[in-house]
Amino acid sequence: MRYAVKILFMKVKSFYQKKLRLWENCGKFVVTLLFGFLSENFFI
Repeated sequence: MRYAVKILFMKVKSFYQKKLRLWENCGKFVVTLLFGFLSENFFI
């Protein structure tokens, strides 16, 4: 029983790590876009 719980936990953990990595990449992309937009507007 504990073995099955352990496997389930590992699967959930890896699933969330993949999701987190995806969110990290999205966040970096959005920040880069925002920063580029702001710098274009303020430093003309």
